[in-house]
Amino acid sequence: MLHDGERRCGTTVRILQSRVPDGGVAAIMDAAMGRKFIDCRAFPSEMNCSITIIADTEAELLDAAVQDAVAVHGHQDTSELRDQLRGVIQDGMPSETAPGRAA
Repeated sequence: MLHDGERRCGTTVRILQSRVPDGGVAAIMDAAMGRKFIDCRAFPSEMNCSITIIADTEAELLDAAVQDAVAVHGHQDTSELRDQLRGVIQDGMPSETAPGRAA
């Protein structure tokens, strides 16, 4: 379990629980819009990968996505792979519902 203020991958975790002040939902949504993600559920894979990677910066996200692509999916860490991953980075937060997989 993560604790308020705990650091993971350079990002401070904030436990929201009941400490959200009036109007806090809008503030949370504004903060979430600054995040970036890659949702593996949108792409075909032999294992039907369901990982979603979220980070505050594109560089942090790209590093984590490359690690997944190499360690789990058997890709080589190349400039072409990094370019492909940069092309699928999205802003905001992913949907809880799995997107359709690309053909």
